[in-house]
Amino acid sequence: MVKNQIDLKKRLISEGLKIVQDKGMKNISLRQIAEKCGVTHSTPYRHFKDKNTYLAALVEQISIIFGTTMAQKVTDNMSGNAMLLQMGINFVNFAQDFPKFFDVLFLGDYVVQTKVTGHEIISDKTLPGFEEFKYAVAKLSKENNLDVDNDLQEIQLWSFIIGFALIVGKKNVVEVDSKWISKVIDEMISIYINGDKTLGEGRNEGNH
Repeated sequence: MVKNQIDLKKRLISEGLKIVQDKGMKNISLRQIAEKCGVTHSTPYRHFKDKNTYLAALVEQISIIFGTTMAQKVTDNMSGNAMLLQMGINFVNFAQDFPKFFDVLFLGDYVVQTKVTGHEIISDKTLPGFEEFKYAVAKLSKENNLDVDNDLQEIQLWSFIIGFALIVGKKNVVEVDSKWISKVIDEMISIYINGDKTLGEGRNEGNH
């Protein structure tokens, strides 16, 4: 009996994620979820106090999907540069593959807030992948002897990747390939480390 209840709770969340991925968070109702699962309209309230509690459970699962995506192909033996490049690519992939999930975490009414407090960027809710991003920034800074506070670096690089993912993440709006995405992120990291002379040198070489 207990197992059946756990399975039903998981199914209620699973069906909700399908709706979010298709139509967005604002189009969800517990009545609709109950119908999808073939249970009475009151059944979801045995597992979730109210709609907001249910939505919080969905956000938690979406955050886990984001964290899993951010970790793909990232290993501890990578340089900070390589880690940030791969995380940036993963971030854009998440925006492209799960555009409605991206909206939930970083836009709209149910956003998982990242905010600046005392010059430090923090997440006020659990956001898997965020602490790993901060670790990669610290590693990049140490390896390249950057004379900038880690907190400021985190704000600058996090802002860049969210903005970039927002611009190119909508496949139906912008048509770009993975090589171009990788190139842009790589160049931005290089510029961040070395200054805009990096890009200028590359252009000069191309003119010879």
